[in-house]
Amino acid sequence: MQARVAPDRREKANRAADAAGITLAEYLELLIDRDPVDADGCPLWLPRNHFQEELPLKTA
Repeated sequence: MQARVAPDRREKANRAADAAGITLAEYLELLIDRDPVDADGCPLWLPRNHFQEELPLKTA
């Protein structure tokens, strides 16, 4: 898995992992394991209307 995150968030995650005495990978795995999701797999903390609707594409 690869992702780009803002430097301040990356630093926060690294500090949390270091403080817990675990690797960043372990920290992220633990966060993912504890992320509550609904029956469709959407995180409970993220409102469904957060997602933008698809924009129509113009065809040539």
